[in-house]
Parts: sequence; C-alpha cells; structure tokens
Amino acid sequence: MDQFNNDFASHWDELVGWEKRSNTETAFILKLLEKYGCKSILDVALGTGFHSIELLKNGISVKSIDISPAMITVANQNARQHSVDIDADCIDWVELNNKIDTKFDCIMCLGNSLACEMDRTKQQQAIVNWSQALSDDGVVIVDRRNYEALLNNEYNFGSKGQYFGDTVKITSRKIANDETVFSYTFSDTKTFDLKMYPLLDQQIQELFNNAGLHQLAVYGDRELAYEPKNVGFWTYVFGKKKNA
Repeated sequence: MDQFNNDFASHWDELVGWEKRSNTETAFILKLLEKYGCKSILDVALGTGFHSIELLKNGISVKSIDISPAMITVANQNARQHSVDIDADCIDWVELNNKIDTKFDCIMCLGNSLACEMDRTKQQQAIVNWSQALSDDGVVIVDRRNYEALLNNEYNFGSKGQYFGDTVKITSRKIANDETVFSYTFSDTKTFDLKMYPLLDQQIQELFNNAGLHQLAVYGDRELAYEPKNVGFWTYVFGKKKNA
C-alpha cells in the first residue's frame, strides 16, 4: 500500500537523518552481508534510497524496488547526489515473481516497511515471493518496530533504531492490535500520517516459517544483547537453512 505522495516523500529524508544513520547502520548491514556471504542484493523497500545507495557506494550489487513512485523519484535524486546509479522499478511485493526472475543472495526489507502492508494475506504472499527469489543459501534481512513495547505503552521513542533525524516530531495517533497510526511533523510544520500493521514477534515468525524460512539471528537496535523493552527496532535474519 503506497501511502506516500510527492510531498510526503520529499520530506522523508529529514526523518532518516542520512549522515547519522550511515555512521550507525551501514557498517552493521555490511557485516551481516559479509557474514552470510551475500554478493547480490534485492532491496524490496527502496524508500528514498538509503540502503541501496550505501551498498552501491561500497561496491555491492543491488537491485531495488518500491511500490511508491514518489519514493523512487526521491531515491533517484539522492543517487545522483551520491554519484551512483540505482536500478529501481516500481513493483508491488505480491507481483515480484511476475516481474523479476533473478535469484538473490539477500533480500532486504528495512525501515519497518513490512508493517506498511496492512493486508495479512498480502504480507504472507510477499514473503513467499521473497523466499522463492532467494538463492539456496540466501537470507532475508527484515526489521520491525518494537510493537510489543508500543502496545504496552512502554515504547522508547528516544531509541535511534532506524531514524536519526532530530527535527521531526513523531506522535502516535492510534495504537491498536490491528493498526497503528503515526504522525510525523517536519521542521516546516507539515504533518503526515502513516498507517502500519503492528507486527509482533510471533506473527513475523509464523509468516517466515510458512514461507520455508527459519530465523538465524535477531538483533535489538543492531545488538545481540539487549533489554527488550528498551529496543526501538528489531532486525531479523531468516534463511532457507536452519543453520547458515
């Protein structure tokens, strides 16, 4: 579900906080790719291009997709600023295997993007498609907000799990078991709402297990040691083999 119009997409990088995010997250992603021997990457949540561009700058082959034409436009602008060329197409996850027949060593879905798909059936079909697009030793790297803490009114909004911009005010307009709505107020006072499905650990495990994928590791704000209620974002690694 594309919730980003041109105006919202053009504001998004203020939330990303590109430089701070790069200093914190890029090395973490590169280490994961090295650990699992990933050479070819499919970024299924391109957004404004952060992960794809950071990997391209490090000489890694990346194919990118997003459902939002507005986000792809901003990503192309960012790629030019960073002197790289992104290979990006506007594709819905449920149509992935009708559009791309290449196998990849890694599929990335970061920035809490899976939660933006509100339809549980489409969530499952997307992950089945990702599994089919993986090489035999491939992995999926996916993250989600700590919805357990959010639903328990314990969420640490000060956590820098994925977003590092410090000029954006984030407030929760709705917190329920079937939907959350966050409002983002940017420095120019414009406010945009984003609906997300509050994926819990048990649910994400079921979705990936149903697609023949097994959890290989889970990180709390990029660390293996964590206090669960203090974690802002969980990052999972799933693979076809139980031990990889």
